[in-house]
Amino acid sequence: MNIWWGGCDTDHGPATLEGGDVMPIGNGVVLIGMGERTSPQAVVQVAKRVLHREGGAKRVIACQMPKSRAAMHLDTVFSFLDIDLLSVFPDVVDEITCTSMYAGDREGEIRFERHEA
Repeated sequence: MNIWWGGCDTDHGPATLEGGDVMPIGNGVVLIGMGERTSPQAVVQVAKRVLHREGGAKRVIACQMPKSRAAMHLDTVFSFLDIDLLSVFPDVVDEITCTSMYAGDREGEIRFERHEA
């Protein structure tokens, strides 16, 4: 089993990651929600690991969740029911802002692309 982030032998500082905020969606893309329990620091740390690793992701999309109890985790407002069928909570999903991250030219370097709503 690969441990992509969070091994007990590494100090991640103040970074925190909630499993309900991590969603591999296929084609080399991973969505990660940033909300109550997942910090931006953790998202960038994960992106650096998975984008620069053999067999890792090609793109990580960071989803800034609105500050609302209804938006505790990404999987509570956006879930795949089948390969082409989603369940969404529109009131919350419409408020999410996203930034894509791609591997930069050098090891550990990340290129950011902000998406307009």
